[in-house]
Amino acid sequence: MNFHPSIEPPDEPDPALGRVLQRLREQRGLSPAELAAQAEVEEAALSGIEAGTADPPWTTVEAIAAALEVSVESIASAVLAEDRNAP
Repeated sequence: MNFHPSIEPPDEPDPALGRVLQRLREQRGLSPAELAAQAEVEEAALSGIEAGTADPPWTTVEAIAAALEVSVESIASAVLAEDRNAP
């Protein structure tokens, strides 16, 4: 199956996703442990995502988005904007 280049899965984790999720978590006053518990993901997994060293499956992103009370689309838009503004 051929993917369109703009939607092809990345070969490595996107650090922008971690920055966006960390910013949203901090805006809501949640610790990593609190968000991990609410999203029902391992705290180590969340830490890896926030550090930009882990590439989570979409189900994990969906669970984190639900815990943060935001849409996956809003997270994706923020990541794209962050990537565009990266040096």
